Amino acid sequence: MLRTLRFLAGAVVLLVAGTALAQPPGNDYFPLKKGSKWTYKVGDQTVDVVVVGTEKVGDKECWKLETSVSG
Repeated sequence: MLRTLRFLAGAVVLLVAGTALAQPPGNDYFPLKKGSKWTYKVGDQTVDVVVVGTEKVGDKECWKLETSVSG
């Protein structure tokens, strides 16, 4: 049983690491275009993330995201 759990944990780590490394910079996995929205279901709640635009932080231009939980 313990051997199976270790194998599964290792497989998950390799799968996640491989997926993360396979994503090229600037991909469209999370498009940062104003108005883009992602909705997640967490238990009985929904989490919405919306790209509202850019904002200057120090000398860097950053994307501003608004998150709401169940409205």
